[in-house]
Amino acid sequence: MLILEGATNIAVAAAVLVWQAVAVVPLVEITSAWAVITGALLLAAAHRLSGSHGCWVLVLAGAVSATWGILAAVVGIADTRTTGLWLVGYAIIFGGVLLGLASRLRRDHSSSIRTLSNPGISDG
Repeated sequence: MLILEGATNIAVAAAVLVWQAVAVVPLVEITSAWAVITGALLLAAAHRLSGSHGCWVLVLAGAVSATWGILAAVVGIADTRTTGLWLVGYAIIFGGVLLGLASRLRRDHSSSIRTLSNPGISDG
């Protein structure tokens, strides 16, 4: 799921770079609200996460998302190009963080499955 969200963020960033004539005001309002809500949910998920299974990555993703959402809501739109670049920067950073988290969780999951399938190896 995180891979899909991260890839979607990067694809949206590319689309905004190519097509900046989108209705900017509704786009900024919707994306800033979405970013704040997503950031809050990620921070809550990090708080509830047991162990260190990517907790710092969730905190980083949540902080990036919430910060961008608040900044976009406060600053508003200066012009189409600036808003588009803000959105592109956010989507690339947030998407990259989520892809990193998904990769780490997949790697941790794979190693735990190998350990469970060969319990005598890790008892060393």
